Amino acid sequence: HGGRDQGAASRGGITRESDVVWAWSLELKKLLHEKNFDVELSRNETQSLPLAQRLSIIKNKKYDLIISLHANFILDPKVKGLEYFLPSPLNLEDQKLKMAHDEMQTQAEEQKAQVTVILQDLVSQAHQAQSFKLAEKLNQSWPGKIKQGPFDILEQSASPALLIELGFLSNPLDLKNLLDSQFRYENSVKLADVIAQDFKDLKRLKN
Repeated sequence: HGGRDQGAASRGGITRESDVVWAWSLELKKLLHEKNFDVELSRNETQSLPLAQRLSIIKNKKYDLIISLHANFILDPKVKGLEYFLPSPLNLEDQKLKMAHDEMQTQAEEQKAQVTVILQDLVSQAHQAQSFKLAEKLNQSWPGKIKQGPFDILEQSASPALLIELGFLSNPLDLKNLLDSQFRYENSVKLADVIAQDFKDLKRLKN
């Protein structure tokens, strides 16, 4: 979130999601840079970047990992906590079936489409497995809830992807924590450490 797209806001509109996730993104980027990771932000602080443009970026360029940071809001102020979201397998399956149906014009095309779907299915399964394992490790370091959601940013990514809801702007304690620089630093360190170790382990497996 940035520019005109300010996302959710706390009660009274004092705290905007765009400001919260920008601060957290910069913190995480800095920590990952210190661990020799290349990090790209999808936008700058004041830039408005429509969803279609963000989807174009993640579909056309392969990254080791996509992380989408958000701050949540719900009418019930008692609801709180961190949430890790993974792609929804059902929606991915629907997309694969539609693609297969569209491409099956002749027998030759049908065979080609089946091979394409199988290959894409294997890639999707690998990405989902990697995303899930990372979410489990992150959840052990900074406990929350692991969920699945039909988010375009997850399902259309050409890379492993996670959407992290850092907390609820509608909950007083979450809001206080999200704005606290020490809380942000300590938990960003946890995220960065787990991500770095996860990719070290993955690299060893590949070698």
